[in-house]
Amino acid sequence: LGCYLTTPLYFFGINAGSLTTLAGAYCFRRQWRMPGPSTWSACRHFTVLLVCGLLYSSMWASYLYFNAEVNHNGDKIKLRDAVGNFLKSPLVQEFWRNVRAHWKHMQEHGFMSAWNRLVDSLDPFGEKNALKVLGLEAGATQDQIKSRYRELSKQWHPDKAKGEDKELAQEKFLEIQAAYENLSNIKNRRKKANSKTVKEEENSDAMPQQKEQTVEL
Repeated sequence: LGCYLTTPLYFFGINAGSLTTLAGAYCFRRQWRMPGPSTWSACRHFTVLLVCGLLYSSMWASYLYFNAEVNHNGDKIKLRDAVGNFLKSPLVQEFWRNVRAHWKHMQEHGFMSAWNRLVDSLDPFGEKNALKVLGLEAGATQDQIKSRYRELSKQWHPDKAKGEDKELAQEKFLEIQAAYENLSNIKNRRKKANSKTVKEEENSDAMPQQKEQTVEL
């Protein structure tokens, strides 16, 4: 363990042969025997291991920060510069804007409202993406979905494409078909759920009337 801890020094051009020997000798200076009961608490053991782990990790992190490079299409850039550019990228900036917007919404409307908004934005059922593929707005009816699907299917049908465009048309056609099927399934599930809810409400309203008729008899 002592010899291994000095390994990062070699990456910095430091000849640590003597240090490696001293570290190994120090770690194995005791005889091979069962250690006696430790007087340290578990919290103290954990703290020491954590500090040692952080120190060792910091050596590797400093080496990577100052020496690691990213190679993309023959162009080299320091890892630290690549990370900085990534944090300034539109993707990350958009992410933090969304985080701040959800945080502000939670402060104004409460946790549950912010949670529902977050779930909707993640689009777990793929409804928003399917609407985007078909070029429809939220709340589109089944007739509008079917009409738009027929229009786009004719436009992107693979049989109408030629040459290199045929593969693109095939992918687009399958994407349109999948979006239509997804939206249709969502609409059908909601329709069945609404019908079930209406029946339950009608049954619950009918129960008091039946009780009243029974009492009158």
